[in-house]
Amino acid sequence: MIEKDKILESWIMVEHLSEGDINLNNKAILTLNDLQEQDFYSLFLHEIEKKKWKQRQKGGVVVYFDVFTFQEVVDILCAEYGLEPTDEDIRFGDKFSFALYFDKNLNFLEDMTFFTESAYIRNFKKVPYESEFRIFERNFRNQLAHEFDETARDSVKFNAAMQNELLRHGVDIINCRMQILDNIETEATNLHSFFIDDLEKAKKNRDGQFECLFVWK
Repeated sequence: MIEKDKILESWIMVEHLSEGDINLNNKAILTLNDLQEQDFYSLFLHEIEKKKWKQRQKGGVVVYFDVFTFQEVVDILCAEYGLEPTDEDIRFGDKFSFALYFDKNLNFLEDMTFFTESAYIRNFKKVPYESEFRIFERNFRNQLAHEFDETARDSVKFNAAMQNELLRHGVDIINCRMQILDNIETEATNLHSFFIDDLEKAKKNRDGQFECLFVWK
């Protein structure tokens, strides 16, 4: 791998590691403590209806699965790269493993749903190449799209799909959170990095020059 690609691969990994932050003290981020008899469908609709949105408002709900401390990932990275732990008292915060997005009618939004690389490293104890991670995430999304196909108007199928995801990934609902978004297209955009595609384009640039194909905002 040429030096430019190594730099970009490292930059891409840093961008991935910035994803999935969650502030458990944020009052807008709710627990699933009110869940009754695994009826996710009714719980989500109840919280959505409380918002009393206008008809054209693009609201929805995001569900954060498997919240964990980022320190777990830091420890794995230190072991992987032979880094000495710091004596400083640093709090790295919390991450979630993956986020599922639904519109206000509980239609599954495949393009917005994503798996965090932090969770990948935590689960597989290794840092993936970008191509490897993209394949993993694509398969993850495809499986979810199949799981939640035609569940928006069927509470039984919806609840079964949610329960399947908890079981498949070994997640307890105590480590899950939900958030009602007034505009699902613009809110919580900081959760997923939008620079990664630009960095991938820079890797494919064949003129041998290191170019930044995006503008920081």
